Amino acid sequence: MDLRTRARELGQAVRETPEYKAVQEARRKVAEHEAARIMWEDFRRREAEYRQAVLAGKATEAQAAEIQRLAEILGYNPYLRELFAAEAALARLVVELQQEILAAAGMGEEKMTAEGPAAG
Repeated sequence: MDLRTRARELGQAVRETPEYKAVQEARRKVAEHEAARIMWEDFRRREAEYRQAVLAGKATEAQAAEIQRLAEILGYNPYLRELFAAEAALARLVVELQQEILAAAGMGEEKMTAEGPAAG
């Protein structure tokens, strides 16, 4: 059994979910509204710059606050608010799937001890 093949199959199944379809529809709406599209592209660019700074260990609290402030402002736009909500729902689904995979592999929520994972 090739795990990567299974992962691709799972990815295809995710594409059939209402959560995925809601993200695609919300993205389509944003693309159709120029102001929303421009704001979204600017936010994504700034967010990527912030992520790079975080990975380099050079992110500042001011940068984090700026990203938070921009996200709040974008939330006033109904198309972007819908996209944020749809992306959050899809992210919750992916986290649930990850938890299911880990649980099936015997690696669910476990208490750790100095000797390693503890039952219970």
